[in-house]
Amino acid sequence: VVRKKGEKYELITGYRRVLACEKLGKKKILARVVQADDLKAERMKIDENREREDVNALDEGVYFREIMRMYSWNQKELAQACRYSEAYVSQRVSSIEWPEILRDAIIDGKINFSVARELAGVNDPGELDALVIMAVKSGVTPAVAAQWRQDANRKPENFHVDGEPEMGAPEPGDGKGGGVICATCGHETEVNQLAHMMVCPKCMGKIAEATRSGVFVEKEETEGATPE
Repeated sequence: VVRKKGEKYELITGYRRVLACEKLGKKKILARVVQADDLKAERMKIDENREREDVNALDEGVYFREIMRMYSWNQKELAQACRYSEAYVSQRVSSIEWPEILRDAIIDGKINFSVARELAGVNDPGELDALVIMAVKSGVTPAVAAQWRQDANRKPENFHVDGEPEMGAPEPGDGKGGGVICATCGHETEVNQLAHMMVCPKCMGKIAEATRSGVFVEKEETEGATPE
C-alpha cells in the first residue's frame, strides 16, 4: 500500500513483502495507491503491526512514544486515534522505562508482557532480579507474578510469628477480607495476611506435619534453645 508524495510514492504497509521481492530479484511489485494524510497512514501502519507476531510490547511502546512526539499527543489522544484502550497505550509506553532485566526478558521472549507488568511493581531491585530469574525458569502465570509482587513489597514488620494481624488489618467476618484455611496449621486466615512460598508438595507436607506436631512453637518459648 502506497500513497503519492510529491513526484514519488511512499510505502505505507508491506515493508517485508517489498524486501522479500527485492531478495528474489523482482523489479516490479503490484501496489495499491491510496489517498491518506499522515494520520491515516500511521493508523494503517499500526493496523498492520497488530497482525505481526514478532512485534513485542517494548517495540510498541517506542513506536507509540514517537507518534505522540510527532503529533504532540498525550496517551489518551493516541489511544483514541489508533483505537486502542488508554491502559494498553500507557502500559506499553511505561515499559520503556522498566529495569533492563525485565526488558531483556520480554525482548528474548522468556516472559510474557502480563507477567513482566506485575513484576515491574516490585520495589527492591535485588528482589526483582531474583523474581525475574524464577519467572523465566518456571514460566509463571500473571496471577502468580502478582502474588510475588505483593509478598516482595510487604514490609517485614507486617509478618507476625504469633499469628496476630498487623495494625489496622480487618477482623475475620467483618466483610473486608475473605477467610482462607491455612494449608499448614488449618486455621482460617484473612487473604491479605497470607504469605506465598515456593515449595514442592513433599516439603509442604513436611511443614504441615511439623506445625501440627508442635515443632513450630512461640519464639519466647524457644529463646536460648538451639534449633535442630
